[in-house]
Amino acid sequence: MSVKELKVGVEISGLRVGKEDEKIYDQFRALLKEKKLLFVKGLFADLEGGGQQMQATKLLQSMQDLAQGIAGDEVDASVLNLNPFAAKDPSCATNFPRIRALGIAQCNQDSVDTARTEQKPLPKAQPKTCCCFAWWQRRTTPQGNPHRFSSKVSRTKKNAEEKSQTKVLENFLCDSGIQTLENTSTRGMEWHTDGIGITILYAHILPKTLMRRTWFVDSNKVLTALSLDQQAVVRRLRQVIGPDRTMEAAVGCALERGAQMNELGTRLERPIPASWLSMEELREREKGWVGNAKRWSHLQGSLVKRNMSTANEHGSSSADVLFVNPMHLVRFEEPELSEATQVFQTVGKDTRKSHSSSGWSEESGKSEAGKTKEESMKEKSGELSSAVLAAILEPGINQHAYAHYWEEGDAAIFDNRQLLHSADNLQSSTEPHLMLQIFVKCTTSMTELP
Repeated sequence: MSVKELKVGVEISGLRVGKEDEKIYDQFRALLKEKKLLFVKGLFADLEGGGQQMQATKLLQSMQDLAQGIAGDEVDASVLNLNPFAAKDPSCATNFPRIRALGIAQCNQDSVDTARTEQKPLPKAQPKTCCCFAWWQRRTTPQGNPHRFSSKVSRTKKNAEEKSQTKVLENFLCDSGIQTLENTSTRGMEWHTDGIGITILYAHILPKTLMRRTWFVDSNKVLTALSLDQQAVVRRLRQVIGPDRTMEAAVGCALERGAQMNELGTRLERPIPASWLSMEELREREKGWVGNAKRWSHLQGSLVKRNMSTANEHGSSSADVLFVNPMHLVRFEEPELSEATQVFQTVGKDTRKSHSSSGWSEESGKSEAGKTKEESMKEKSGELSSAVLAAILEPGINQHAYAHYWEEGDAAIFDNRQLLHSADNLQSSTEPHLMLQIFVKCTTSMTELP
C-alpha cells in the first residue's frame, strides 16, 4: 500500500477490499481520523466480475460493510436502520436504503455529439470580479483527460461503446433494485455538509467525454483562515437551516424550481418565490425545519460545532468546524447577525436588489412587491445572512480547497461532519454515468460550543 499526501487528505494505491477485513477497517479508521479524507484507487477491483461488470449487490454490500467497519464503535443496530435522507427520496435503492445513486442511464446521441465538438475550457477570470471568483475560474481540467474520446476512434465504435455502457448501467440498476437515479450533473457549485458521519463516494461509471470533478475542503481550515476577531464573531453565530427559502425537496428539485446559487456555491443568490410553488409545497415549506426534523435538526444552532469523533485525539481547536448548508440557510439569529454584518463588511452591499422590499407602505401594510412587513424583514434577514456566510466561507475555500478528478474505480472516504464539498457542473447530462454514495449515520453527533 502506498500513501500520497494531497492538499486535502491522501491518495492510497495498492489496497483492495474483496471481503470483510478488520485489519483494513483499522487502517482506514486511523488514516481517516488523521487525514480527514482518503482517495483509494481501485478499491473494489478484487470483487467478483471486476470493473463495471462486478455484481451490483456484491458491490453495494461491500460499500456498506466498509463504511460500517470504518465507523466501528460509532454505530449500533438502531442507528444503522435510520435513513439519513428526507422521506420518499427516490435516489435511495430499495434494498440498500443508505445508498444514493447519482447519474443518468440514457444517452442522447445528438447532445453527446454537440458536447464533444463544442467543449470549451473554463472562461478566464474577468478583471472586475472578486479574487475568490477569479481564483475559481482559473481552475481548468488537466491535460490528458483519460475520459475524452480520441478523434481517431470511428463513430461506429463510439456508438457501440456508448450503447454497451448504457446496457451495463441499466443491468446494474436492475440487479441492485435502484429504480430512479438522481441526476446531479448540471447542478453546479453548491458547498455543503450532509453532516451525518462516515461517507464513501464511488465512481462506478463515468462520462467518456467530460471530466467529473469534486471539490473538498476541511471546514476547520475554513474557520482558521479568518482573523481571530472574525473567528470570535463566527463562533457566536446561531443559524436556522431549513426549506424556508427554497422548498422541502431534494437539492436538484429545488434548483429546477428556480433556486440559484452564486458562482462559487457559497450563498443562495435566488430563493424560490412563494408564487412559484403549489399550495401543498408552500404548506410544507411553511412548516420550516420541524416539518422534517430527521433531515434538518442536526444543522440547527451554532454555526461552529465540535466534531467529538476527533476531539479527544486532536484537541478541541482542530475539532471545531463550520457546520452549514449554504443553500438552505434561512437566517442567522440576532443580535449576532448585526455584529457579523459589520465585522465582515456586508452592510450596504447589494444583497439581491431583485428581491428587496423597497417602497414600504404603512397604509396598505405591504411593500410594492406585495409582501407584508414581517415577510420583508425575513427576506432581508435571509439575504444578509447569506452574504455573511459567503464572506465567512470564501477566504478558506480560496486557500484550502482541493479538486479531485475522478477515474473509474476511485473511492473517496471522508467524515461528512468535518468536510465541506461540492461537485462541478458537467455542462452535459447526456452520457450514461453512475456515482454511488453511502452514508453511515454515526452515534457521535456534533455538539454545540460551550
